[in-house]
Amino acid sequence: MAGLTGKNPKSLMRMLGPNGNPTANNLFKIITQLGRAEGVTIQARVTKTRLLPAVAV
Repeated sequence: MAGLTGKNPKSLMRMLGPNGNPTANNLFKIITQLGRAEGVTIQARVTKTRLLPAVAV
C-alpha cells in the first residue's frame, strides 16, 4: 500500500493507528488504491437538501 499511495509504511501505520488523524487527501488515496485492488468503484453524488425552519430557543 505504501508504494501505491506514495507514503512511507511507518507513516501509513501511524496515520491509520488509534491516534492517527489522516488528511482527507491521504484517506482518499488509500481508499482509491483499495478499490483498485479489489475491483470496487466508488461513486459520490451531491443532492440538494431541504433547510429546516429555525427554532426559537
